[in-house]
Amino acid sequence: MASGSPDWTSRAATPNLWEEVNGTVNTVGVIITFSGTASSIYIENTGDTNNLLYSLDAGVSFGILVPGQNKSIDVSQASVILVSAAATTDYVVEITYG
Repeated sequence: MASGSPDWTSRAATPNLWEEVNGTVNTVGVIITFSGTASSIYIENTGDTNNLLYSLDAGVSFGILVPGQNKSIDVSQASVILVSAAATTDYVVEITYG
């Protein structure tokens, strides 16, 4: 290994992997399935008008994000459901693994 290079053989030294998903959702909603089990997720309502609803329990209950609001959640999760409260709204979801 070259001098100054990080040692990725140690699990503790391995960087967290993450992915970003963005799009538009309507009142029917969408299930975003992650590439693995997340250790944390960040959800942002990037729309200008409508509330974004999100569920981490298969649609049993929903949290609400007003336009421009975001939420970071440390949770072991494989998916999230997103629904617009009216018409459509835009969203960004960032998923961190590890």
